[in-house]
Amino acid sequence: MMASSNRRPGGLVAGGSFYIAAGIWILFLGLIALESYFAFLVDWHAVPNDFRPTDATRVGLLAVFAMGSVGALVVWKQPRNRIGWLLTGVGLSAIGLELPKFYAGFGVYIHPGLPATSWSNLFSQIFWVFLFVGLLILLPLLFPDGRLLSPRWRFVVGLAALAILFVLTFSLDPSATTPLHNPIGVAAVHSFTSQVLPGLFSVVFLTGSVLALASLVVRFRRAGEQQRQQIKWLLVAVLGFLLTSMVQLVFSRSGSASPLTPLMVTLLPVAIGIAILRHRLYDVDLIINKALVYGGLAAVITAVYVLFVVVAGALIGGHQPFVLSLLATAIIALVFQPLRQRAQHLANRLVYGERATPYEVLSR
Repeated sequence: MMASSNRRPGGLVAGGSFYIAAGIWILFLGLIALESYFAFLVDWHAVPNDFRPTDATRVGLLAVFAMGSVGALVVWKQPRNRIGWLLTGVGLSAIGLELPKFYAGFGVYIHPGLPATSWSNLFSQIFWVFLFVGLLILLPLLFPDGRLLSPRWRFVVGLAALAILFVLTFSLDPSATTPLHNPIGVAAVHSFTSQVLPGLFSVVFLTGSVLALASLVVRFRRAGEQQRQQIKWLLVAVLGFLLTSMVQLVFSRSGSASPLTPLMVTLLPVAIGIAILRHRLYDVDLIINKALVYGGLAAVITAVYVLFVVVAGALIGGHQPFVLSLLATAIIALVFQPLRQRAQHLANRLVYGERATPYEVLSR
């Protein structure tokens, strides 16, 4: 009787899930420490760019730490929820995307003679598919309770497995690990992997991603209030990431990845952890409401400012940019309050539906 009382619903002994989670977290700390050594302490000047860490890579260590920590926490608290295991898998895939590449570059160009550099480089060319399949297919398909919506959605899991199989097949291409040697390269598959396989992979991966998102939408429509709140937390993180990506796409002048993107990815595991473990303590509707209001205001003000300065500058020759900036600022100041009220009204309609806010009820 005592042994059964110490068991959780997931079938694990109460202390067992803690030790598993602690082991996962310690593993992440060790791998992150090793990757940090390559990212911060190694002189990469003599190494080609393909093997060098970037600013985005260094900031991304924070996202990996968040993935591993939240994943381990969910594994401890809710061992039957596959989301915790999925987060740890995604975090390990992110490490597998970068750490083997650093080791290969280190072992070829800085300290020649280290073993298994070709294999290490090969692994770094494969792990990316586990990262993207986990984030873009399996996460929306299983969130928030770790279960499929119904058995019919196993088809999407099959698409995810097929996408992974395609990437594993592509790894047989001798050019897959350029500029290093591919230890499993097969010259006979080059024409298939270079001409046919990319199209097949794109169709399968995009179909799986769209169906997984459709699954999340269906789940939201059928869910009760608690599960809807959990899904909204995921929505907040995804919208923040998409907004950051759009800003980076518009304003970035270089082809290099911005450190802002991996920083925003950190919000994803944090939001997932809150959604699963602490969603009742925080009002996500209020966060969405304010994000819609001030995000919309920022977009409109930026558009008005840019259009006014650019269009007016083109019409009058653009000889007085400072005066145009002052005029644009004055116009924005005049319309800010009406814009804010209108944005607040639209945000209330989107978040609360036809209901009035408590302030409006008291005012009336």
